[in-house]
Amino acid sequence: MLTVTCQGCGVRFEAQRPTRKWCTRPCMKRTLYRRYRARGPVVAACHQCGQMFAHTQPHQLYCCARCRNNAHNQRQKEHFRSYCADRRRIIRHYVIDLLGGHCVGCGEADWRVLQVNHINGGGRAESRSSNIYEKIYKGKRVLDDLDLRCANCNVRYEYDRRRSA
Repeated sequence: MLTVTCQGCGVRFEAQRPTRKWCTRPCMKRTLYRRYRARGPVVAACHQCGQMFAHTQPHQLYCCARCRNNAHNQRQKEHFRSYCADRRRIIRHYVIDLLGGHCVGCGEADWRVLQVNHINGGGRAESRSSNIYEKIYKGKRVLDDLDLRCANCNVRYEYDRRRSA
């Protein structure tokens, strides 16, 4: 162990590494803050609005509370959007796997083109009232009158069903 003098308070202490400069973490923070304050105000641009302002705290990024809150809200919105998109994708994959994972007409297995088809009709009314994938995922919707078709087969199926009616 080495005996080192603290740069903040001048106390001698035992250090495990020769690079250690302060006796404790609070002493280090206090010293660095004092140095920062002695340096005078630092002018920087606000990360949100771009306005120039003088720092009153170390590592201050925003000129006012409004800018800080706006930045926080934007980050929250972006996080929520990505969370919702991921959740929808997971639920859609679950429902596709539950319904067989491939088109009943042609056997297409690409999840991007697969659609839930209502065999007895009524899909438009149901899709307007709620999200069918969410209902199936939560177990609130029976699968008896549903099948899985690719976009082309679904259009052909609906066209043939209307022509025969």
